[in-house]
Amino acid sequence: MKKKILLVQPSIDTCYEYISSLGLINLYLIAKKYCNVDFLDETRVPLKKSIQKICSKKYDIIGVSANFTNAIPACIQYGRQIKTVYPDTILIAGGNHSTFSPEDLLFNGYDFVFLSEAEQTFEIFLNEYIKYGADYDRLSKIAGLAYLQNNVVYKNRLMPLIENIDELPLLDFSDEKLNLIFNNYFEFSGMRYITMETSRGCIHNCNFCSTVKMWQNKYRFKSPDRVLKEFIEAKKNNIESILIVDDDFALNEKNAQLICEKIIENKIYIPWSTTIGINSIKDEHTYRLMKKAGCEIINICIETASDRLLKEYKKPFRLKHFYATVNNIKNSGIKIHNHGIVGSATEKISETIKTFYLLFKTSELWHVSILEPRPGAEIIKSLPKDKIYILKKFERFGKANIFFSDNIFKTITIYFLYRFFVFLYLINPAHWLRAFFCKNKLVRYNYRIQYYIAMKVIFENIKNALKIKKQVEFFWKR
Repeated sequence: MKKKILLVQPSIDTCYEYISSLGLINLYLIAKKYCNVDFLDETRVPLKKSIQKICSKKYDIIGVSANFTNAIPACIQYGRQIKTVYPDTILIAGGNHSTFSPEDLLFNGYDFVFLSEAEQTFEIFLNEYIKYGADYDRLSKIAGLAYLQNNVVYKNRLMPLIENIDELPLLDFSDEKLNLIFNNYFEFSGMRYITMETSRGCIHNCNFCSTVKMWQNKYRFKSPDRVLKEFIEAKKNNIESILIVDDDFALNEKNAQLICEKIIENKIYIPWSTTIGINSIKDEHTYRLMKKAGCEIINICIETASDRLLKEYKKPFRLKHFYATVNNIKNSGIKIHNHGIVGSATEKISETIKTFYLLFKTSELWHVSILEPRPGAEIIKSLPKDKIYILKKFERFGKANIFFSDNIFKTITIYFLYRFFVFLYLINPAHWLRAFFCKNKLVRYNYRIQYYIAMKVIFENIKNALKIKKQVEFFWKR
């Protein structure tokens, strides 16, 4: 009898993009070769309801994506509840957060954490489990796993990364369970919208990012023929828009050009968006190729309007490079979606204001994040000792409430500046008109999602404030 597996995209209170997890989909496509697999995407499902759904049926293995730090409260509750109801179920997790902080899962009911890239480790794990059952001694010897023994966390050597990522599974639009997941996102976005990757990894070392370590400082890319095949499948299945989730689509500029040429040559027009590094594209012709191949939006991450902070963040460019890239993108007819970061311990209030001004001045679309010490990021080393506790305050992540500075005046000022400038962005008539009436569905969605996320953040902050109020009232009554 085939083993039964459940894969779960967990509940999450706030995140920037609500769209299917390619990593979890890959694991699903691998597992279905060996087992009966179910897939639940609980991204927008309330935690209590999500736990009820997960625990309504017994599985041999339950795998949870523990990627985002602000999803960890849900992951922890899953672990505790699942092990209470089904103590014999093997509970596994993987993703960015769990790779760098596996103890958060292992001390809360999880049996194994998959470190870094999981596809190969997962397939070996399934084969071992199918042959030998829940033999923990045997399973714990597999490369790429972390586990708990005698209350101590052990990490095995990492599994070598997949050299040829063309070997990764191709999206299967004929799979009924996957179609149910896709339909949730189609309904949410108002279009048939999927994610795709043409490369993995990044070679830079920005000190607030954990991606480089997650992919072991290596960059790999799919062949143009493989990417074309994915576009053809998407076109056959009436996909209307694609988000290419690469950390940098053009890190190998020649490969990016060849991908665009293949799409143009085969007349596969599907609007898409992606991210590029500010210094990645050296040939202006690349932008025109991207536009002709269907690229509507390019995400660039200036982070700050201060060269001093760019150097502190270890960004591989300076403001003069940013302006050149902005001009080239605008000349190609592609829209810019920019990203900023505020809240560094050394950041001056004047630098915060300049960053917002730069975003308003150069970008039609933009969003700003508060600098957060996520597991795996080098910047954690600069966190003041009295703020180390923040690393485990998972509920504070993703809500613009974490600050590095010890200066209370500066913290409060940045707190309100952030909210003031976001408010100015959101009340801009041009933005909300595009969010609801722009004919281009991909552009319309990119404007509209910012309003949705803003409302989620406001709601979660109010909810947390009410919790604090209840706690204060409780102690006052005592």
